[in-house]
Amino acid sequence: MKNIIGIILAIAIGIFIGFFGVVNSVFSDGPMDERLVFIGIILVVYAGLGAVWGFLLPERGWKWGLYLGVPGAVGLLLFMLSEFTLFGYFLLYAAALLAVACLGAWGGARLRTR
Repeated sequence: MKNIIGIILAIAIGIFIGFFGVVNSVFSDGPMDERLVFIGIILVVYAGLGAVWGFLLPERGWKWGLYLGVPGAVGLLLFMLSEFTLFGYFLLYAAALLAVACLGAWGGARLRTR
């Protein structure tokens, strides 16, 4: 039961951060260096949340990163359809989101099971 509640909560937080963080980081106007700092902060948040979920519920391990990161990556890829000129950057950003969330969750699970 706690895994189902954890999955629902992880997906809900992933949707929230995906909409207000990920999509906002590429949709907003501003200089590129400002956007890169915001993107870096978002990646750290995803890694931290993945580590928390991995630590609290280590049974699923790195899969918590998917529950957290997929909503943001999907939102980013949907936004990519309207801005096709930056296709490679958006794919790299989506891959980085999933990678840091999964690595954080895996690290948190490994820390707990030690």
